[in-house]
Amino acid sequence: MANKMMTLKGIEKAVKAIQKDLNKRVDEVSEAGLIKASILIRNSMAKQSPIIPVDLGNLNASWYVITKGRKDVATRFVENKRTRINFASDHSAVTSKASSKVETSPTPLLIMGFSARYAMAVHEGVSSKGNAFKYNLPQSGAKFFESALWRNKEKIVEIIAKEVSNI
Repeated sequence: MANKMMTLKGIEKAVKAIQKDLNKRVDEVSEAGLIKASILIRNSMAKQSPIIPVDLGNLNASWYVITKGRKDVATRFVENKRTRINFASDHSAVTSKASSKVETSPTPLLIMGFSARYAMAVHEGVSSKGNAFKYNLPQSGAKFFESALWRNKEKIVEIIAKEVSNI
């Protein structure tokens, strides 16, 4: 009797379907980890020096987090008649651009940041005229976002790895 190898028709298709579902699940879990990491960063910027500088609160209110599954772009801007800056319009433009990048990404992607047009200058601690910022709020200062990322880099990796390992 000769040994005949049996094959199951459609097995390759089933394996591909399982792989596709698994990849989708990894993306979902990865996104959950990214969101949890963004919460860690946001809290760190609010509680650990250097913290986010606050004047009227519009820089703070311009914070956003965007993933394919979540768009946290709510704002609470305070109108400042002196500067006449249209924070809502700026915020919409910035978050729309970020949403486009996230939606077209083939891998899980989270974009977080501040939409206020002066956010970069405040973060860097240097005005457009090259003068150093004077931060009024105790413990606030330059590099608040960058510092939070560096301070929590190991925790960020742990959070995302934990989510992926739960599959």
